[in-house]
Amino acid sequence: MTHLQKAKLIAREAFKNKVDKAGRPYMEHLEAVTRLVESEEDEVRAIAMLHDLLEDCAEWTYDLILGAFNERIADGVRTLTKGFSRYPHYLSLIKENKDTVLVKISDLRHNMDITRLPTLGDYGIKRLRKYHAAYLELMEVKNSWE
Repeated sequence: MTHLQKAKLIAREAFKNKVDKAGRPYMEHLEAVTRLVESEEDEVRAIAMLHDLLEDCAEWTYDLILGAFNERIADGVRTLTKGFSRYPHYLSLIKENKDTVLVKISDLRHNMDITRLPTLGDYGIKRLRKYHAAYLELMEVKNSWE
């Protein structure tokens, strides 16, 4: 079984009763982010599938992920977990790891797809601006690799 296959099984169970901001099954978001990630590496795709696990599923911990996967995947998921730090600090941590940059770019691309949302109020516009700025910042990092 690949890391991605195992991650998908875990995500399906962990997110089975969760929906996204558009009211769609959360698994659709995880699958979209995994499809959008610009990497064919199994470990990076597994990070994409699990990127919200620690943030949204209280029953999961870093140690449980580490027990199921390797350190690269566990560390990637932990880095992508928004904690109590401010957003600029969160982005600075993401920028330190190529895997997390690739996954977060994909996550932001999917989150910025306003066609998924039934309405776009003031909160949605504010959120879109924040995500767009982060996307541009991370794309600058990604483009510096080339």
